[in-house]
Amino acid sequence: MTPRGSASQAILHGPINSTRSYPFGALPRNDLVNVGYQLDEYLVEGSAQAYRLRSGLSAPASGLWATEPIGHEPFCTRIQVVRPCDPDAFNGVIVVNWQNVTAGFDSGIPIGREIYRGYVWVGVSAQACIVYGSEASPSLPEWAPDRYTALHHPGDQFSYSIFALAVKALLAQAPLALGGWHPDVLIATGPSQSATRLGSFVNGVHSHEPLFDGYLPLVHWGVCVPPDESRPRVTPGGHIFGDCQIRDDQGVPVFVVNSETEAPSVFPVRQPDTSTFRFWEVAGGAHGLGRSPEEMQDIWRRDGVRIDSRVIGDSASRNSLDWRYLHDAALRGLVRWIRDGAAPTRFPRIQFADDLLAGEETPSAGQRVASASDVSEPKVPAILRDADGNALGGLRPIELQVPTACYRGGNTSGDMIANLAGYERAFSAAEVRQRYQSEQRFLALWRSAADRLAATAVVLTEDLEALYERGIRRAAAFWDPP
Repeated sequence: MTPRGSASQAILHGPINSTRSYPFGALPRNDLVNVGYQLDEYLVEGSAQAYRLRSGLSAPASGLWATEPIGHEPFCTRIQVVRPCDPDAFNGVIVVNWQNVTAGFDSGIPIGREIYRGYVWVGVSAQACIVYGSEASPSLPEWAPDRYTALHHPGDQFSYSIFALAVKALLAQAPLALGGWHPDVLIATGPSQSATRLGSFVNGVHSHEPLFDGYLPLVHWGVCVPPDESRPRVTPGGHIFGDCQIRDDQGVPVFVVNSETEAPSVFPVRQPDTSTFRFWEVAGGAHGLGRSPEEMQDIWRRDGVRIDSRVIGDSASRNSLDWRYLHDAALRGLVRWIRDGAAPTRFPRIQFADDLLAGEETPSAGQRVASASDVSEPKVPAILRDADGNALGGLRPIELQVPTACYRGGNTSGDMIANLAGYERAFSAAEVRQRYQSEQRFLALWRSAADRLAATAVVLTEDLEALYERGIRRAAAFWDPP
């Protein structure tokens, strides 16, 4: 396993109790109790450092950044620890989530079913938005002064050090926060904007803080925020230009799991699978992993935050393809990769009409690739699609192997936030019946597709029955309509 880096310059306080009986953004207690889990919240206080590029050097698109630490500033942030109630249930793996602040507030909960099979999930509030607040939400000290008044943050350039220090403080005080458990595997993860920070952590900070045994960036845009905190290039229509790869030369696995939504952005900086890098691109999947925004609305409403209606999207056309089971398989696959050296299955990338790499050798992580600044005229690459409108190539979930709809990662809204909801056009009952002839044949094809994915460890055995049942419900909608 990876050495855990330098000694901690932070201490843990808690668990926190206050007149508010729950942490901001947290899952309801009863939801966790029902799956045998509990949540505790702690404050982490210490001295963080920033990082800069070494003198005269740039942040190359290969991700091979040469950085050095600078300065120190005090900070105090919070972490959430979601762990099994039964100490014997711990599987030795801690998954550390970089909490997301895209919506203007601190957001992040455990995703999927796998995390509740013995893992400990830790949400680290690494960025300054938790203190400064936004139009969508007050700062946490304003939201609950008796709980969060001590929080303070020196700025996002210190977020990488804060992320590492929070985890080291947790490990140093394991008897308090983890009931004495000591993990043998430590994984860093985070979706979307958090994944861009995580990519930067791998590129510029892991060499200073070799804390994690593996990285699992989710729905990553092909963007790694450079040390000067400059923003990525975005077109007026909301397309993000990927500008940086994630380095794979540090001896730890990096496993990126993406949807179709990010594919056009990642396209200019695609990198090959290697002995320490794996990339899954889920054709037909949308940015939210198929989670309905309504699943989070009770939490948002409870905590009084204002949500941009574009995040919810049009329920009639919003992409509903739920691919969390693929994320669950990726998490277990990364653990197996770390422990046993068995790398996850390789899958092709989504196909593009203007594939810049066609007939050329795919650039390695050490080679220079086109960045946003190299593009004089914005051009969004076009995904190749089949007769149903579904993307060609990629990791193909059951819904694309036995389709009953057209699923797209984006839509034609022309708005970056609204585009995250993707697009779906369901086939009519007549179309489905004509294509599959009978309910029995449809179910046989569905089950066969699930079994094939399970054979390549893309579906976990524990999840097969639920996927079979998903197929049964889908068939009933077409052959036994109300």
